[in-house]
Amino acid sequence: MLQDIGNRKYNPDFIPERKAKDEDYIMVFRGPKLLMKVRPEIDLPRVSELCVDREKLIYLFSIDEQGFVLLMNKDAESITENDEFMFHNLHSEVEFEIPDWRYFGCTTALHFAYFYEHNKFCGVCGKPMVHHENERSMVCPDCGNIRYHDMSVAVIVGVRNGNKLLLTQYAGSRTGHYALVAGFMEPGETLEDTVRREVMEETGVKVKNIRYVGSQPWGYSRNILVGFYADLDGDDTIIRQESELATADWYDREDIPLRENLMSLTATMMQTFKQNKDEDAIATSIYDAKPEFQV
Repeated sequence: MLQDIGNRKYNPDFIPERKAKDEDYIMVFRGPKLLMKVRPEIDLPRVSELCVDREKLIYLFSIDEQGFVLLMNKDAESITENDEFMFHNLHSEVEFEIPDWRYFGCTTALHFAYFYEHNKFCGVCGKPMVHHENERSMVCPDCGNIRYHDMSVAVIVGVRNGNKLLLTQYAGSRTGHYALVAGFMEPGETLEDTVRREVMEETGVKVKNIRYVGSQPWGYSRNILVGFYADLDGDDTIIRQESELATADWYDREDIPLRENLMSLTATMMQTFKQNKDEDAIATSIYDAKPEFQV
């Protein structure tokens, strides 16, 4: 999956005294697009390769000893595309042209970039925000309001009906990919409550035996995705929420369509169900860990 970076270690520690180094990867975003080095091969640009004021670079994190730093939009206005550097859509164009660990770094940097770009001013009094000295947050020096990075919680649910899995397609989706039931947690809900509500809202069926299988950071939309399998409880008649879903149907295990890549938790859960008939293994094989929740 996206966060699987082998033996490399992701280190998000806040290190305010860390200065940009020549070999650091420099993240320059324009919306969902990221500045990429395109010659002599696709790669991420390093600090030494761009003419920027290093005092304006924000250290984000490291993967092993490789640092990632951010150049804010207002400080990147002078950067233009040329034969060596071009902006590419992070979600679609470059995801398989750089090693997985670097691509994970890019999507994580996008999450941080959104945080910094959308917290320039205080939401309480409107004054400019500044970086907190001791933690990764933005603080208003006038009223003391503190803002931390945004992270919404969403559940991914593989609803099982014996040898069948409930698959959906989102209304308005441009990819046409099949997916599992998914939705965001509301204030006051447990994860299990969210599973039951989202499945009922989107498909009209009840579930039981909710089993946790894993989680995934999703920097594209600043979410943490939490995956569950659940068993059908009662009637299998689907009442599709038309505003959310274009299709919703039961698929026999052998007929489940798989995606070309397994970057997402959704795709991994679909493949796991399709290829594994052992009930206990289905809920544990993604991370080789015992389920933490069972209802």
